Amino acid sequence: MQVKTTPISPDHLKRSIDRLRKMVAQSRTTTPPPVVNVHYWYHKDTIKQLARVAASLSKLSNSAFKRLAQAALSATARKLSLADPRVAVPVRLKPERYSQSHPLFKKSAAILQSIAEADATAVFFKVLEQYASLVGQLWPVRDRMGELEHVYANSLGSGRSTMTSQPEGSVDAIVTSPPYLGAQKYIRASSLSLGWLSMTEPNQLRSLEDQSIGREHFPSKAYNNEPRCPLPEAESLLKLVHLKNPLRAHIASRYLIEMHEVIANCYRVLRRGGNLVLVSGCNMICCEVFDTTAFLQKICTRLGFHQTLEVTDVIKSRGLMTRRNKTAAVIPLESVTVFQK
Repeated sequence: MQVKTTPISPDHLKRSIDRLRKMVAQSRTTTPPPVVNVHYWYHKDTIKQLARVAASLSKLSNSAFKRLAQAALSATARKLSLADPRVAVPVRLKPERYSQSHPLFKKSAAILQSIAEADATAVFFKVLEQYASLVGQLWPVRDRMGELEHVYANSLGSGRSTMTSQPEGSVDAIVTSPPYLGAQKYIRASSLSLGWLSMTEPNQLRSLEDQSIGREHFPSKAYNNEPRCPLPEAESLLKLVHLKNPLRAHIASRYLIEMHEVIANCYRVLRRGGNLVLVSGCNMICCEVFDTTAFLQKICTRLGFHQTLEVTDVIKSRGLMTRRNKTAAVIPLESVTVFQK
């Protein structure tokens, strides 16, 4: 599916929010969408209120405002879940894990108390208004903005194949932040949002994970042999990692193979002179440096891209769990690299 996105006027945003308020107030829905373990992660009142919001959003026509409201629901669902906000993947927040003198005991208890007292509908509209304010700031410069095209899959099993159907040379620019290798359980981290937005059923989460780049679950027969690699610069590292841990070597190999496929498709769909903006960071695998940025840059240049810019950004937030495996490490920096076709 392809969606054309253009700036939204502040007046249109205000009218859309007002209409949505009425829809939510009039909704009698109490049954939530298929959220995994919904009663474990949410209070009953929160579930009822978010269910009305979700049902109202489902009645909106497919528009830029609907996608903005879906983003607000996703953020609200995370904010009002009983998961620890310090960890990206859902982990139940339990103050009793700490002694009463520990600062996290009082902080965790206060968070749970605020969630229990929260008006979920009010929280949702506060988040939506904040997002609308940011989007509304684009309106004065709309004449200087090109048309954005958001290409995405609307069903399981067609994620990477979506780009292959895009016409050759049809895109002016691509901005992407690919997955980190072994740094995040992306599907599990987004599982609550996927449920509230009715994008997947709980029993489809594993299937969705199997399609994601950087995934970590493979059958043992898949990594018995030395890993294949499309990049000569990574071969010696993968062989070394294979001696230590065949599974993690296979994970790294599949990551590079699939990223090569994605970047090749980026090159194909970009017009001559078009730009690819790539955000990446280096991490560790089996206590060895896996220079993700250098590897992806090599793939880009070998495919025909010309690098025009690279800047470095310090990761200050702990919002992303940047350390997953015990032989990995925290990712302190990201590189933003611009390539031209």
